[in-house]
Amino acid sequence: MFVSAGNCCYEGDEPILHYGLIKEVGKPCEFSYVTFARYDADKQSSNGLWAKIELRDGIRHYIDKLAVRDQAFHLEFDAAEEERKFKIEAFKVNDKEVDLTKGNVFLVDFTKKRLKYAQIKVELPANPWPAKSTKDTKALGAEIRAYFADNKKVQAFLNGKLPLTTLPPKKKEKRKPATDKK
Repeated sequence: MFVSAGNCCYEGDEPILHYGLIKEVGKPCEFSYVTFARYDADKQSSNGLWAKIELRDGIRHYIDKLAVRDQAFHLEFDAAEEERKFKIEAFKVNDKEVDLTKGNVFLVDFTKKRLKYAQIKVELPANPWPAKSTKDTKALGAEIRAYFADNKKVQAFLNGKLPLTTLPPKKKEKRKPATDKK
């Protein structure tokens, strides 16, 4: 059993592809989410991807941050293990709770002054494999891109023709001062 987050692949000026995987005992591997991100390769550089996993009261808390220049797209979710299954809970995008029944494909536009996005429902490809190398990541990325090549909403987004919602920036966490417990 595993949950992965923060898998990312792109080259040159192609849109960024970012995804997470989940594998439960006795089941094939599947996607937990897929993100396509547009950015202006001539004017913007990707700051990359940052991922973190924390254990909070026995629940795995995943944080993914996809950053381009001064904008960031944060995905956060909890994966609770119950009877050898994972239950994805509290899925958030930049602190905004999202309902995954409305889709787990996110289209993110970093080309505007304010970050914009759309959430769409698409049946995701079956049986992806966990990448064990850069070569595997590129191969899986090529398969994902080919799978979405005929999806009208994804293609409209990639061509800048899909209406998007402005996404507020993630709130900065306030650090609590250290206390001396004696």
